[in-house]
Amino acid sequence: MDDAVALKMSRNPMYGPNKLKIGVFNINCNGGLTISLAPERWKADWPDVVKATVMADEAGFDFILPVAKWHGYGGKSNNLHRSFETLTHGAALGALTRHAAMFCTVHVCLVTPAFAAKAMATIDHATNGRAGLNIVCGWFDREADMFGTRRLSHDERYDYAADWITTVKRLWSEDKAFDATSKYFQIEGAMSQPKPLQRPHPPLMNAGGSTTGQTFVARHCDIAFVVPRGDDDTLQSGLPPGQRANMERTRISGFRGNPIRCERQRSRQGSGGSDVRISRAHRLHVAASGHGGFS
Repeated sequence: MDDAVALKMSRNPMYGPNKLKIGVFNINCNGGLTISLAPERWKADWPDVVKATVMADEAGFDFILPVAKWHGYGGKSNNLHRSFETLTHGAALGALTRHAAMFCTVHVCLVTPAFAAKAMATIDHATNGRAGLNIVCGWFDREADMFGTRRLSHDERYDYAADWITTVKRLWSEDKAFDATSKYFQIEGAMSQPKPLQRPHPPLMNAGGSTTGQTFVARHCDIAFVVPRGDDDTLQSGLPPGQRANMERTRISGFRGNPIRCERQRSRQGSGGSDVRISRAHRLHVAASGHGGFS
């Protein structure tokens, strides 16, 4: 089976026929996207995270996308200071869901390619082919300092990420052990089994907004995490001419979060089933992604 056929047969809803994807974003962190001191703000207690995820999955939402954080932003709210790690988060919630893609967010400067390849393959098997990887190139120096990693300049971070994801893709695709030598890695005897169920690999996402970041997405990823501010021409205006065609072949997905609450209510018809109603009020966030951008 070639890769094109494998994608068409994929169980991952990110490759499904719907052009508009609906998902839940950032509920693994306290506060979510809402910086607030309100008593009812999202606290990211695990039972609530599970309930929200399962409700979204049963309602047909297409993806769950967590944020990888270790430090909060300070101040009275200290938003995002409490969070669940995303690889274990994806494995645990993947076992409790049946439809939604389970993304994991990984800071490439903190996780080795070999570990990431093995962990993502494990989650892809646990979810029966619904895993996805959100690549973060590093931007919050305070978090990098926790791990003792060397600080890199903006453009160097994307160079590092390019070497990182190239190595991960090889680990996902090559059966024989290999050596990899680059500016940032000197790896000997690299191998990873089992391979992910998804071919050629689980969907890859990145949120690069600069010209360097957009070029990285075009070359290495499947999904661009963007905040819509205009049409596709505006989004791509900073790209070098040679990369614009690549970006056009990359699915441009727009994400925008809004505070909502999901409420499960018994059907009034007395069927014993349940409806999932969505209303504004709480700290659960939904993101919408549309292939080809928002027009």
